[in-house]
Amino acid sequence: MYRSVSDAQFASFLAAAYREAPAVRRLLDEAGVRPDSGGPPEAVLPRLPVTAKEELSAQQRADAPFGGWVAGGVRGVRRVFVSPGPIHNVEGLQPDDWGTGEAFRAAGFGPGDLVLNTFSYHLSPAGFIVEAGAFAVGAAVVPAGTMSRAEQVRLLRQLPVTGFAGVPSYLRALLETVKEEAAAAGGTPRLALRRAWFTAEKLDEDFRRELAEGWGVAGFQGYGTAEVGVVAYECEAQNGMHLGGRVVVEVLDPETRKPVPEGEVGELVVTALRPAYPLLRLATGDLSRVLSGPCPCGRPTPRIAGVLGRVGAGVKVRGMFIYPHQIQELARAVPGVVRLAARVDQQGHRDRLLLDAEIQGGDALEPGAADALKAALAAEARDRLRVRPDAVALHPAGSLADRPPLEDVRQERAG
Repeated sequence: MYRSVSDAQFASFLAAAYREAPAVRRLLDEAGVRPDSGGPPEAVLPRLPVTAKEELSAQQRADAPFGGWVAGGVRGVRRVFVSPGPIHNVEGLQPDDWGTGEAFRAAGFGPGDLVLNTFSYHLSPAGFIVEAGAFAVGAAVVPAGTMSRAEQVRLLRQLPVTGFAGVPSYLRALLETVKEEAAAAGGTPRLALRRAWFTAEKLDEDFRRELAEGWGVAGFQGYGTAEVGVVAYECEAQNGMHLGGRVVVEVLDPETRKPVPEGEVGELVVTALRPAYPLLRLATGDLSRVLSGPCPCGRPTPRIAGVLGRVGAGVKVRGMFIYPHQIQELARAVPGVVRLAARVDQQGHRDRLLLDAEIQGGDALEPGAADALKAALAAEARDRLRVRPDAVALHPAGSLADRPPLEDVRQERAG
């Protein structure tokens, strides 16, 4: 078990969660744990069950809307979000409830920085997680969200934007556009941009070097989830990710739920000390390992190696997780669709979502009707999955019988 949380902090958190959150009270009562005398995390948490995200979604359906996990109900909540699953997540009232401030501070953000926030501000918490971190260190924010690439490039050129927050592939695309526009005008691209903070997508080292050498931009990664906020982040040494000050992390065997030896790969199971949303032992589905030895930056907190893979069936596409059952539900939601198979691949460092639909009528559909069905399916996918499909293809009945609902071919192509 890895943490910088003190015994006293954990005890205070657990006592409050027991009083205010029915799900926590039920778990502790069933385990025979008294919150006032349970002891440190190492003594308490292993006695409690691990909760997977799929189980959290089921608990919320059975005990709407939050499954008993929100302390005191909505009176202690600032915002409610809807993540794929669906899972209802919340932001509490405490400052920087997501724990992003220390991540932004470690990346060098501070007063005088203007951060272009390219994460969505619609139902997903990512935009607000970033914004809270920027505000916590005194930086200002441009809430760009999902506006068009052309508009985002205009903002980069016309405003003194010193920071970027989003996924690496999107910044790469923005900078390519900046470079193309400058070349067309016969000039040299000049931006105020000096640092970038990425999450939801891995930053490859080639692009990190390109940012530093070609643009003078320092790139940093953070890791977190919509349920618990920021779990770990890079410092200036960029040698693994430091665990945040509000989390207790376990690295467990996904099957046995037993701790793996230090340094070996296991599933990250997180308990975040968020008073409004006191989730205990949330299984993230992400694989990682703990790094040994001190960090050159001098911070004493434990470090993880970042996300090394996924447990289970979820596939991350442009920062959003998609699950097979969502693809099946999508097929049932669109009249005329018999079966749906989704495939995720990558083209030019960008994730692509491709939908193949087995339909009634097959090739007999008129072109206009086929186009209308594709548009309806794409719109429904965007609303349900929160990811816009890159292509939709229609197929005759029976042609997709051997295809799984969801497959990820990015690793196959990389190999």
